[in-house]
Formats: sequence, structure tokens, C-alpha cells
Amino acid sequence: MSPNKRLGNYSIISPVRNEQEHISLTLDSVVSQTVLPLQWIIVDDGSTDQTASIVSEYAKTYPWIRLIYRKDQGHGSVEGVQRGEVVKAFYEGFRYVSLEDVEFISKLDGDLVLSPDYFEQLLNRAADDAKLGIISGVAYYMYRGQRILEGTPAHFTTGAAKLYRTTCFQEIGGLVPTRGWDTLDGIRAQMRGWKTRSYPDLQFLHLRPMNARVNWNKGRMGLGFTDYLLGNHPIFELVRCIYRMTSPPYLIGGLFMLYGYIQAAVRGEKQIVTAEERRFRQKQQLRRLLELENPLRRDHRHPMC
Repeated sequence: MSPNKRLGNYSIISPVRNEQEHISLTLDSVVSQTVLPLQWIIVDDGSTDQTASIVSEYAKTYPWIRLIYRKDQGHGSVEGVQRGEVVKAFYEGFRYVSLEDVEFISKLDGDLVLSPDYFEQLLNRAADDAKLGIISGVAYYMYRGQRILEGTPAHFTTGAAKLYRTTCFQEIGGLVPTRGWDTLDGIRAQMRGWKTRSYPDLQFLHLRPMNARVNWNKGRMGLGFTDYLLGNHPIFELVRCIYRMTSPPYLIGGLFMLYGYIQAAVRGEKQIVTAEERRFRQKQQLRRLLELENPLRRDHRHPMC
């Protein structure tokens, strides 16, 4: 199904690296969408496996898929995350998108399985509310045979598969190449009056869980470190870490998050938010704490995620 006037159109940009085990499933998910993108720019960020070859085969059949090559800059490494290499790779693809031609831009990972109507559902909701600036579904992953939802409060949009209204994207100045970019964009959108929203009924499978590319413990420690850079209130962070102890990897994941936050604070790491953004964020967090009924309830829309 092609884009229609009511739903608008969209382009996808996917920075990928060494995804040969997963990329075919993501490609199949997108080419099966009930509303197809105008274009899909896939940026191969220095893969050393067959990722580029797999994408090339699909591009022969689907001319709206375009493969771009980028020299390896450490996209998946801890250092690469710190430098925001995934955002830099995103912008390699962004150069091939004309904002005058598209109403929405999607940043999509290469290790996902989407429902066939994922983008149609997002576009429908954006059509119903012109103030929705950034939207996404929510991710789940399989852990020891269990289906686990990745913690996502309602206002947070998942970086793996999010959709930006082009006007919102422009107003917030695009994406910032730093760790925590997929939270910072939401802060800046909300401060400018845009709504950001994730939808619990639009679930997609994340074949590689968030922050698990290196290992679970380092990933959770990185989350806490990033929370400090984003200006999280200390009380909120403590409650958030306690909540995280109830999700895999149980107990130790929350402890590593807390360690990462404290480590960044002790080092005096420079925060990536402005003073105004920090005040805005902490005010939101304290309000969410006051509204909290049960800090340990297992709910994807839980404000501690």
C-alpha cells in the first residue's frame, strides 16, 4: 500500500553494523508494511560481515531501498556510543532525504521485527493529533524463554523505531551526536510544546535488547551514566534503579545502573542538557514521583522506566 494523503509520507534511515543475523528479518518487516516509505536509506557503518550484501540483494528488488557505505567509526563500541556514532551514521543517510518531500522521518534499527501495520498505525495517530512530534511503539525481547517488555514510560519514544514529524525534527535542531540522544530529543520537543508518545499496543521484537550489544552489566552501567548526563534528579534515579532491579538481569542490573550514575557524578562529567533543560526534566520527574502509586509495579508505562 502506498502512502495516502491523509496519512502523509515518510522516509526511513537505518544505521546498521554487523547485523547479518537480523537484518533480513528487519528488511522483510519493512517491505511488508501496509504503508510503504518513500525511501529507505540504510547506512552500513563499516560492517565486517555480510550485512551489506544482504541489503544489496533487497535493493535490487525494491528500488526505494538505498545502501550507503560509511567507514567504521566504532558504531557499536562503548566509545562509539559515547561519541554518538549512531547519530553520525544516521546523518550520512539523512543527506539523501529531502525534507520538502516527506512529512515524517523514521530512525530504525536493523535488528527488529515489526508488525505489518506498524508505520500505518503510527501515521494514523499522527494524523489524528497534529501536536504529536515524536512517536513510537514499544519493544519487547526474549529472555530465557520469557517475553519481556523493554521499560518505556508513555512519554518516552523508543530510539530503535521512532517516527519524527519533520517540522518537529527541524524545530529541535535534529539529533545530537551523543549518548542519550533518544531522550534529549524528547526533552527538547516537549519544551517546545510538542507531544512525545509511545504506544503499548504497537509492540515490536527487539532481537538485541537495548544496551546489550556489549554485555548486560556494562549496558546497565551505561544507562545510569547516561541518566546523569541527562540531568536526572538523584531521588528519581534511585527509585528508577530500584525498579530496574525487577527486570532482567534481576537485581544486579539496577545496582550497575546506580553505580554508573554515581560514577558520572563523582567524576563531574559534563551534562549534555542545558540548565533550563535540566530544570524542566527534574520538575517532570518529581511530579511523576508524586503521582506514583506503586514504585515496583511491572508496567511498561511505569514512570520509572
